[in-house]
Amino acid sequence: MRSIVENVMYHLNQRATRSRVIGPYRFHYSNREEFGRIYYEVFTDSGYRFESATNSPRILDCGSHIGLSVLYFKLLYPNAKVIAFEPNPDVFPILQANILDNGLTDVELIHAAVTDQDGTVPFIVNRDGVRNWTWGGSVVPHAWHDPARNRIERVPAVRLAPYIGDGVDLLKLDIEGLETAVLTDAGAALSRVEEIILEFHGSSANPRNDLNELLQVLARYGFTSRIDQASVTVTPDEVERTDPFWLNIYAKRA
Repeated sequence: MRSIVENVMYHLNQRATRSRVIGPYRFHYSNREEFGRIYYEVFTDSGYRFESATNSPRILDCGSHIGLSVLYFKLLYPNAKVIAFEPNPDVFPILQANILDNGLTDVELIHAAVTDQDGTVPFIVNRDGVRNWTWGGSVVPHAWHDPARNRIERVPAVRLAPYIGDGVDLLKLDIEGLETAVLTDAGAALSRVEEIILEFHGSSANPRNDLNELLQVLARYGFTSRIDQASVTVTPDEVERTDPFWLNIYAKRA
């Protein structure tokens, strides 16, 4: 019988993935260009860097993709305790491999979408699986989703609040258009979160994800927010609301 690691690596090889060693880590990935862009954002640009009052912060990583954010958090704080959520069934085995092959401990991997409901939800993924880009799979339809190139998978769904528990040092959200719904649903549990880093996805196809409403939720539970668009800090009134548009929001407890 194969061990857990052997089983993960077997399924990884079935997906014709690649790997390379950079610094202390061996990175597994499926698309070279996609990996390069994510690596730059996470490791070179340090998009998820945060200051913790403890050397063992508790981190919720919602939308972990292949796990580069998890590897970064463990490099930044080796004693961090991370719960990582990833719903894409094509990507989850690569996430597992990146955690297991690098021998990371205190990391829990959950194959689920973080939404405002428990159960299962339809999830849009690329029809070609890992042979193509795997960034951008989501519960919410977006302009970049070509129906001819997508397929729908039903995936597990979980709500955020139960995982916040007694407290979280960092909540990272990259959940492709569910940001407002998830934070609104979490409600008062957000009062037990010290810091939030999220990517906001705005689109006329998804009016429920409203930037002003999201900022109001954050303020209600004691956060001061900074908005960055194209690496420039802007006010809500200065946001260029093209269709679609993206923002990074850094929210700290006031």
